[in-house]
Amino acid sequence: MSLQGSWLTRGYFDLRNADGGQTVTQQVRDNLADHLGQPRRAVKIRSYPVGPAWRHTVWWGEGEVGFPEAQFMMRISEEYPILSVGLSVEKGMGTPRVGAPKSDLMDETWSWNRFKDEADSLLEHDIPGCSSDIGRPISLRFFPYDYKAASPINIPRRTFVSDGGLWFERHVGSAKTSEIADYIRELYTKDH
Repeated sequence: MSLQGSWLTRGYFDLRNADGGQTVTQQVRDNLADHLGQPRRAVKIRSYPVGPAWRHTVWWGEGEVGFPEAQFMMRISEEYPILSVGLSVEKGMGTPRVGAPKSDLMDETWSWNRFKDEADSLLEHDIPGCSSDIGRPISLRFFPYDYKAASPINIPRRTFVSDGGLWFERHVGSAKTSEIADYIRELYTKDH
């Protein structure tokens, strides 16, 4: 598998394999499936925007519907030449909207509900433990966005970082796990 620095410079992925073999996304899918003990066909690949060019976000997930489940992801920042790799946990709409697909309406099957319900434990133990295990900080980025209107909603983006057993909020300073969990619960009440 060959990751390309030009992806970051240009701001989008070119995931084709010049040698005609599997694409990078197929290789990642196969590696994830093998490590998860799943058949390779069970891990689905999705990207945004849909189409062959200018994609900047790719997800790999086990379900048939893309957004309700937590998914592995990689994304190129729209502002800087930064590649993010990790998990994506999306929150669906709280109430139906005219013209919106039924699949965007959040229900009890969405991973966001489990994320919200387990936030205190995840923030206090699991995420700092993972950070310690890999010897690197882990960031939680929240991007409230109305994908149907293609515009940000009136809630600021926030990023929290677990580093050395402590939590920080970027551009703010120290953060408490209880404050982060309260923010997650507040997002849950929003309609986007």
